[in-house]
Amino acid sequence: MRRIDRRIVMALAMTALAAGCGSEGGEEPDAGSPADADADEGLAAPPDGEGLQLRLTSTLAPSEEKWICQYVPLPDRSIDVARFEHGYALSGHHLLLYPTRLDAADVDLDPFECPGGATPEEGITGFTYVAQLPSGEVAYPPGVAWHYEASEVVLLEAHVVNATDAAIPVDHRMNLWFADQPADQYAGTLFLFDTGIYVPAHGTYTARMDCAVPADITVTALQSHMHLRGEAYRSWLTGGPLEEPQPLLTIDRDWAPSEPVELSP
Repeated sequence: MRRIDRRIVMALAMTALAAGCGSEGGEEPDAGSPADADADEGLAAPPDGEGLQLRLTSTLAPSEEKWICQYVPLPDRSIDVARFEHGYALSGHHLLLYPTRLDAADVDLDPFECPGGATPEEGITGFTYVAQLPSGEVAYPPGVAWHYEASEVVLLEAHVVNATDAAIPVDHRMNLWFADQPADQYAGTLFLFDTGIYVPAHGTYTARMDCAVPADITVTALQSHMHLRGEAYRSWLTGGPLEEPQPLLTIDRDWAPSEPVELSP
């Protein structure tokens, strides 16, 4: 059995689109029309042959909040990605890139609203990349990569909010940097999502969940996601040869977005 390196993340998302191209210049966009995004500003695309950029441009009306999804077919050859990188404006709440089980013939390539975020009904099969800050990256250890088959379809999801009284442009970009050496191991993700949280009026509640991992894995990074009512987050590794639970990730009274915690397995 091939041993798989898996990235564990806990987050929602917001994302970027339109593979390998920039928007053309034009007049100031109206609310709801594509933004006039300058291809020379923001996150630069990888040089030819070293990777590809996914990009989404739009416009948010005053006080508008929405989730935007879009399917993107990848190149007609298999690729291994050694590093993901993103950049988006402060209008973004989170960024997600999903793998899907769909073919290009099965999907409409135009952006569409996906209120509350993508679900299995959109064909998603997990998470590839999660971002909670305006810029960041995930780089795998040497010899590890995320593998895509030829013409595989991915889904990008953007959760954006405009808290101002004027329309604002939206420009989200994600770079997929190709591996420069053959991959010995392929990366994946484990997403642990507890929806059974009930806080009584004027009270407190501690939600608990556990997940049994049926085979040995190597964890390269961990990330949590909480919102305003969260007071603390704790995670442990238990079982196997461990006599005591091993702490993995601890957050106290900090619901703000956080970078992944990288590990040295």
